[in-house]
Amino acid sequence: MNWRDEDEKEKNLSYRVLLMKLMPYLGKHPILLLACFGGVMIASVASLSVPWILGRSVDIVLVNHQVDRLFFFVIVLLGTDAVGAFATYLHSYCFTLLGQKILHAMRHDL
Repeated sequence: MNWRDEDEKEKNLSYRVLLMKLMPYLGKHPILLLACFGGVMIASVASLSVPWILGRSVDIVLVNHQVDRLFFFVIVLLGTDAVGAFATYLHSYCFTLLGQKILHAMRHDL
């Protein structure tokens, strides 16, 4: 065992200790924390669904020659981008608000 292994163990232990010290502050705002993670999940699903939508649109519009369906896929892509943008705004706002509330509580406890 060398000194790098000991540093890794200390770093992992310090992260665990830090997380345990932050848990009471995070537990005071469960709705806000849930909104943060919900926003992240929705934004991730929206961004991951775009390639699938593009693939389906190519298959239907170009391969099957159904050009009349093109407008539908444009609307679906715009809607997906709008949902993703809103979810990104939501999780950014919620994480900022959560950080401010936790910082305020920590300063108040000192």
